[in-house]
Amino acid sequence: MTGSEETASLSAVRPERRAVVDIGSNSVRLVIYDGPRRAPIPICNEKALCGLGRDMTEDGRLDPIATDFALATLRRFRLLLNEYGGPATHVIATSAVREARDGAAFVSAVRGLGFGVDILSGAEEARYAALGVVSFEPGATGVAGDMGGGSLELVALDRGEAKQSISLPVGPLSVMQKSGGDLGRAAEIIERGLDRASFLKPGAFDTLYTVGGAWRAVARIHMRLRSYPLSVLHHYALTARQVIEICDLIAGQSRRSLEEIPGIPRRRIDTLPYACLVLKSALQRMDAARGVVSSGGVREGLLYKDLSAEERERDPLLDACRYYAAKMSPNPAFGDASFPVLDPLFNGADPAARRLRYAAC
Repeated sequence: MTGSEETASLSAVRPERRAVVDIGSNSVRLVIYDGPRRAPIPICNEKALCGLGRDMTEDGRLDPIATDFALATLRRFRLLLNEYGGPATHVIATSAVREARDGAAFVSAVRGLGFGVDILSGAEEARYAALGVVSFEPGATGVAGDMGGGSLELVALDRGEAKQSISLPVGPLSVMQKSGGDLGRAAEIIERGLDRASFLKPGAFDTLYTVGGAWRAVARIHMRLRSYPLSVLHHYALTARQVIEICDLIAGQSRRSLEEIPGIPRRRIDTLPYACLVLKSALQRMDAARGVVSSGGVREGLLYKDLSAEERERDPLLDACRYYAAKMSPNPAFGDASFPVLDPLFNGADPAARRLRYAAC
């Protein structure tokens, strides 16, 4: 891998602003990305825990207070998007909106704010979650699990290709409501739901890629308990035993104890034990060796979907490095020029190590 071997040039790394608005069962989030298409870099990341799926009415309608909160949040997001130059924006709604009796009326109100909205089916949500994982983990083999507030999307991946997928109504909000707050009953509901995922069987895959805010919160708690020196969640790996231990620990804590953990939003605390039950059950069914946090999910999958086959083949790490070099280096071509000089100083032919050295240059 040298300047001549690496054919991609600085001009091929095209900065482009794009945005995604994700209207979920628990949160409504806006992420604005800049940088190269193959390595989008978040420059604005805003969310509000509106809880659209938290307190639905008995007849299956969205909670009016949550709806007003979500619409107020989207008005603010519209202003933010205008301030950032009005980038091309995907707006999606997931399980709470697609299942609510008045979901269509809510979408109509959102469109009145100037947003075009796509209500994703469970299958589409699973597909985009898988693409998001693959965009960060090219060639990923394992099961990608995207834990939303109302549903869990599971996708079997084989060397970056989605083979099977399923959407299950075992998100923590959904399980909490159906179980009436009884963790024992919740575990039974989860087990019945996971029975439908035929590919979630022992020996098929050794890695569960975890996606979604609730499972990221679990990993963040584990990081703090370990005094982990980095704050980067992506690719944070836990052994199966570590996953089970942290899930049991969290599920056994009182709300007051969980509130004392810094960095965990209060509106997520009551659902966290249920997210842990789902994580533990899925991992044990797989008899997986490890759980790995992925920062790529549905939002990143939407962006990855728009890439050409040629763009997907590019190395996201190198594209990101070129982007920063173009913005910050006195001479962006220096990296390609210096690599052939520095590379012979290192012994060994480990391709992964050479790639990192080239990225550093």
